[in-house]
Amino acid sequence: MFVDKPLIFRDLFNTLRMLAEGPSPSRQAAERKAILVFDDSPFALALTRAALESAGFTVAIAGDLTSFESQCAAFNPDLILVDVQMPEAFGDDVALTLRRWRGVEIPILLVSSLDPNELARRAQRAQASGYICKGAGMSELVRRCRELLEVAP
Repeated sequence: MFVDKPLIFRDLFNTLRMLAEGPSPSRQAAERKAILVFDDSPFALALTRAALESAGFTVAIAGDLTSFESQCAAFNPDLILVDVQMPEAFGDDVALTLRRWRGVEIPILLVSSLDPNELARRAQRAQASGYICKGAGMSELVRRCRELLEVAP
């Protein structure tokens, strides 16, 4: 449910449809996987949260390093999504720090509108579990999260 520039109306309508459908009632709260989303854009955070919650995930968001640190400690996520281009730190540096210095073993996905080849290179260097291009849309983001967390649609 990213709305990337230039705006693609198909993605916007798919996002609105997913929001209108709401979360899947079949998933019990205790079974829900937790995802922490780190992005400096309030708009991207809101859309990502809405898409993931509608897909049945529990979601926490962080817009800066301070809130990211506190959410990591308090939320205990099963997956972390990190935007690459942020003013305080590059997301790939955050991912590498989590892996090397914090011993974080859960999946970490880099998210960006960078060229896919550049994003793949950064994800590999950061020891991330993978990456997703923002232009792929929210349906693809949800699909990748389900795949990494082994959650059925």
